Amino acid sequence: MENEDGKFFVKYAGAKPMDFAGEPEDAVERLKTAIPVYEQLDHPFLIKLKNHFALREGYAAVFDWAEGECLHSHWSHGGPAKYTDPTSPYYRFRNLDVTKRLKTLETIFSFHAFVEEQGFVAVDFYDGSSCRAGKLVKISMKWLVKQ
Repeated sequence: MENEDGKFFVKYAGAKPMDFAGEPEDAVERLKTAIPVYEQLDHPFLIKLKNHFALREGYAAVFDWAEGECLHSHWSHGGPAKYTDPTSPYYRFRNLDVTKRLKTLETIFSFHAFVEEQGFVAVDFYDGSSCRAGKLVKISMKWLVKQ
């Protein structure tokens, strides 16, 4: 979404997508539960939660937009193409200068150290949790567990 205040990512729960086996109400509860975690984990390497609110049949969380590409873009580079196609974000990242890749790794380690200091532990962090721009753009309740 883009308006006069900037560009934003809106995560919405409450609809029933075709490929979602669960119940929309459960998705709404998971998103609501994630909000205090985002607030507690406010960090420069995590996209900023701007607002969240209930809607008639769902819940929305609004985040600052983060430029970048998901390194696990299975929707456009599934299977072996992720590793071999020069247009794949993962392939392009793997072919960056080692110094740039190490800087990204330092960013990830820094964020994980902060997460641990806050009493959480990452249990399912993977390349789909980060984007090529160096900002973590996805935080999932399934990979953050309170210690």
